[in-house]
Order: sequence, then C-alpha cells, then structure tokens
Amino acid sequence: MSAAVVALMGTVLTSWNQRSISNRQIAAERRKQELALRPEKQQIASAFIGEIDVLVNELRHESLISAIESALRALETRTGKVEIDGVHIRKHIGKCFDHSPAEFMLLPSTISKRLTRFYSIVRETDADLEWCSRAVDAYANQRVRLMNAGQMIRLLRKILDKIDLLSRLGPTLVERLEGIRDANCD
Repeated sequence: MSAAVVALMGTVLTSWNQRSISNRQIAAERRKQELALRPEKQQIASAFIGEIDVLVNELRHESLISAIESALRALETRTGKVEIDGVHIRKHIGKCFDHSPAEFMLLPSTISKRLTRFYSIVRETDADLEWCSRAVDAYANQRVRLMNAGQMIRLLRKILDKIDLLSRLGPTLVERLEGIRDANCD
C-alpha cells in the first residue's frame, strides 16, 4: 500500500469517528432537551385530556342527542313540534387549544395533527348546532324559513355523525395524551 492510500484511510476513519462523536453529542443534547420539556408536555397533555373529556361528554349528553333525534323524527314524519335547544359548547373550546399554540407544538406531530382535526370537527359541530338552533327556532315560530325540512334533516344527521366521530376520536386522543402525561421523568 502506498502512503497516500494509508493517509486517505486515516483521514476517512478520523472523519467517520468525528461524525460518530458529533452524532452522539447531538443525540445527548436532544435527550437533555426532551427531559427538560417533559414536565411542560405532561401539563399540556393533562390540560387537553380534561378539555377533550368535557367536550365529548357535552356533545354526547343525552338531552342533546334526544333533542336532535326528536327533531329528526318530527321533521321526517312532518308531525309534532320541532324543538331543539341550542347547546353551546363554545364555552368549552379553546381553553388550552387556542391560548398556547407554541406549547401545542411541543407535542408529537401525530398528536398535534389529531388535536387539530378533533378541534376542527368540534368547531364545525358547534357552528352547525348554532345554525340548526336558529333554523329550528325560526321554523317553530313560523317566522322565516332559513332552511327547508330536507335541509334541516340533512344538517341534523350531519351533526349526529360528527358527534359520533368525535365520540370515537376523543377517547383515542385521550389515550395517546395519557401516555405523554404519565411518562416517567428520568
């Protein structure tokens, strides 16, 4: 072997060794940062868990579901009085989600995306409930027809479908957040 080949091999080995050391240092620094942020992540996860539980329970409340189903029956059969008391879930939205977008980003991206989807559906459902409440009120008072019966039926079914979806998404999201909340601080 020539001296140039040996020198080249030495340079390559030195470079590889330095890269390995650098990668270990970076990994150690990331681990240190992860450990420092873990208590904050646990607090955020805990806040979301409570908020999601409240939202899902509010949406699955028997009085809301029975009011929607009663309104659907009345509209479909065109008999009976159509009544639906508007439920206002807006007061439960955003206590954690809106006030801390930077902290929200501390969570793993898969959970962040699922939270975004969950809250998007919650807001849509809230808007649909608000609109439906107004439309039903106008329909019941025979003032103005904001929607015809077919449109109201579709909207009510859409609301029930969203409530069902949120009822499935919420617990799986809570389960993932509990994993973060309950992680050990080494």
